[in-house]
Amino acid sequence: MRCSSCVRKTSRSSPARRWRTWCDVNPGDAQTLAERAEAVRRSAGNDAPDVPSPCTSVCRMDSQSGFCEGCLRTLPEIAGWSRMEDAARRGVWRAIELRARAGLWRIPEPSGDKHA
Repeated sequence: MRCSSCVRKTSRSSPARRWRTWCDVNPGDAQTLAERAEAVRRSAGNDAPDVPSPCTSVCRMDSQSGFCEGCLRTLPEIAGWSRMEDAARRGVWRAIELRARAGLWRIPEPSGDKHA
Protein backbone atom coordinates (compact mmCIF):
# COMPACT_ATOMS: atom_id res chain seq x y z
CA MET A 1 0.00 0.00 0.00
CA ARG A 2 1.33 3.44 -0.86
CA CYS A 3 0.49 6.54 1.08
CA SER A 4 -1.44 9.19 -0.79
CA SER A 5 1.06 11.92 -0.09
CA CYS A 6 4.75 11.31 0.55
CA VAL A 7 5.45 14.95 1.22
CA ARG A 8 3.33 17.16 3.43
CA LYS A 9 3.72 20.36 5.35
CA THR A 10 3.39 20.62 9.10
CA SER A 11 3.04 23.84 10.99
CA ARG A 12 5.21 24.74 13.93
CA SER A 13 6.13 27.99 15.60
CA SER A 14 8.85 28.37 12.97
CA PRO A 15 8.04 28.36 9.24
CA ALA A 16 6.47 25.19 7.88
CA ARG A 17 8.86 22.27 7.58
CA ARG A 18 8.65 19.49 5.06
CA TRP A 19 8.34 15.91 6.23
CA ARG A 20 8.85 12.79 4.18
CA THR A 21 6.63 9.94 5.25
CA TRP A 22 7.39 6.29 4.70
CA CYS A 23 5.53 5.10 1.65
CA ASP A 24 4.34 1.97 3.44
CA VAL A 25 3.26 3.54 6.73
CA ASN A 26 0.39 5.98 6.61
CA PRO A 27 -1.50 7.61 9.47
CA GLY A 28 -4.21 4.93 9.32
CA ASP A 29 -1.65 2.13 9.67
CA ALA A 30 0.01 3.94 12.57
CA GLN A 31 -3.39 4.44 14.23
CA THR A 32 -4.16 0.73 13.82
CA LEU A 33 -0.82 -0.19 15.44
CA ALA A 34 -1.53 2.22 18.31
CA GLU A 35 -4.99 0.70 18.81
CA ARG A 36 -3.56 -2.85 18.81
CA ALA A 37 -0.96 -1.74 21.37
CA GLU A 38 -3.66 -0.20 23.55
CA ALA A 39 -5.66 -3.44 23.41
CA VAL A 40 -2.59 -5.43 24.53
CA ARG A 41 -2.09 -2.98 27.41
CA ARG A 42 -5.75 -3.27 28.46
CA SER A 43 -5.58 -7.08 28.38
CA ALA A 44 -2.68 -7.19 30.85
CA GLY A 45 -3.83 -8.57 34.18
CA ASN A 46 -7.01 -10.08 32.73
CA ASP A 47 -5.48 -13.55 32.63
CA ALA A 48 -4.65 -12.74 29.02
CA PRO A 49 -2.94 -15.41 26.96
CA ASP A 50 0.52 -14.83 25.56
CA VAL A 51 1.23 -11.35 24.25
CA PRO A 52 0.72 -11.35 20.45
CA SER A 53 3.48 -10.39 18.06
CA PRO A 54 3.24 -6.91 16.52
CA CYS A 55 4.51 -8.26 13.18
CA THR A 56 2.41 -7.19 10.19
CA SER A 57 4.45 -9.15 7.62
CA VAL A 58 5.85 -5.92 6.17
CA CYS A 59 9.43 -6.65 7.15
CA ARG A 60 11.54 -3.78 5.89
CA MET A 61 13.81 -1.66 8.04
CA ASP A 62 14.04 2.06 7.38
CA SER A 63 17.73 2.97 7.34
CA GLN A 64 17.16 6.50 8.67
CA SER A 65 14.84 5.78 11.59
CA GLY A 66 15.87 2.22 12.43
CA PHE A 67 12.22 1.14 12.68
CA CYS A 68 10.51 -1.65 10.78
CA GLU A 69 8.12 -0.10 8.27
CA GLY A 70 5.39 -2.57 9.23
CA CYS A 71 5.44 -2.75 13.03
CA LEU A 72 7.65 0.17 14.16
CA ARG A 73 9.99 -2.12 16.10
CA THR A 74 13.77 -1.86 16.17
CA LEU A 75 16.05 -4.73 15.15
CA PRO A 76 16.87 -5.62 18.78
CA GLU A 77 13.13 -5.69 19.61
CA ILE A 78 12.43 -7.96 16.62
CA ALA A 79 15.39 -10.26 17.26
CA GLY A 80 14.70 -10.59 20.98
CA TRP A 81 10.92 -11.07 20.77
CA SER A 82 10.92 -14.87 21.02
CA ARG A 83 13.08 -14.79 24.17
CA MET A 84 11.20 -11.98 25.96
CA GLU A 85 8.95 -12.44 28.95
CA ASP A 86 5.40 -11.13 28.60
CA ALA A 87 6.21 -7.99 30.61
CA ALA A 88 9.03 -7.09 28.22
CA ARG A 89 6.77 -7.78 25.24
CA ARG A 90 4.17 -5.42 26.69
CA GLY A 91 6.94 -2.85 27.02
CA VAL A 92 7.70 -3.20 23.31
CA TRP A 93 4.01 -2.78 22.52
CA ARG A 94 3.96 0.37 24.68
CA ALA A 95 6.97 1.73 22.76
CA ILE A 96 5.18 0.98 19.47
CA GLU A 97 2.08 2.79 20.71
CA LEU A 98 4.11 5.85 21.70
CA ARG A 99 6.01 5.86 18.39
CA ALA A 100 2.81 5.56 16.37
CA ARG A 101 0.93 8.24 18.32
CA ALA A 102 3.91 10.61 18.23
CA GLY A 103 4.28 10.22 14.47
CA LEU A 104 7.79 8.83 14.72
CA TRP A 105 7.17 7.00 11.47
CA ARG A 106 7.71 10.41 9.86
CA ILE A 107 11.27 11.33 9.03
CA PRO A 108 12.33 14.97 8.51
CA GLU A 109 13.36 15.65 4.94
CA PRO A 110 16.54 17.70 4.56
CA SER A 111 15.47 21.25 3.77
CA GLY A 112 18.82 22.61 2.64
CA ASP A 113 18.31 25.46 5.12
CA LYS A 114 21.23 25.46 7.54
CA HIS A 115 19.22 27.49 10.05
CA ALA A 116 16.12 25.27 10.14
